[in-house]
Amino acid sequence: MTKSQWLEQIVAMAPRSTLPVLLFAMSCVLPRHILAADPSIVDVRRNIQLSDQEPIYKDFYISAAKDAGLRPSQVVQVFRNVPMRDATGVQAFGELKIAVGRLKIIFVQDNMAVGREYELFSRDDLPMLEQTGIMIGDRIDTQGSFLDNKKKSAKRSSPEEKPRIAEAQTPE
Repeated sequence: MTKSQWLEQIVAMAPRSTLPVLLFAMSCVLPRHILAADPSIVDVRRNIQLSDQEPIYKDFYISAAKDAGLRPSQVVQVFRNVPMRDATGVQAFGELKIAVGRLKIIFVQDNMAVGREYELFSRDDLPMLEQTGIMIGDRIDTQGSFLDNKKKSAKRSSPEEKPRIAEAQTPE
């Protein structure tokens, strides 16, 4: 039985209210990436720095990588959906889509990707956020993304670069 025959059979057996059947049929026929929500951050992991010379990495794990067209060296925008309610919390006015920053994709595999913080946006010209920084649940927007093929040097500090503490001087 082909997919179209199966779909015709389901529609023929449908009750008078066909909306649920049509929604189910659309989910079977349409490609998954059309129905999928925006890719989102599902986990954040950070390495433990064992010495001052080791760089600190903070990896953001993203769902739906290949479906969303993510690829290594791509810089994407991160936004947060913030629901807006009145002061009593009863009436909902909608959701604001607020830009948080940018991530650089460093690894892509199947339906997951890993990104590192590229830039955090200043709140000077954007609405404030209760929690600053990129976090779990934030969404990824590939519109306006670009490739950054520059290799960033690891931020390693040498003993010469460390600020020295001035010795306390005693009055004579």
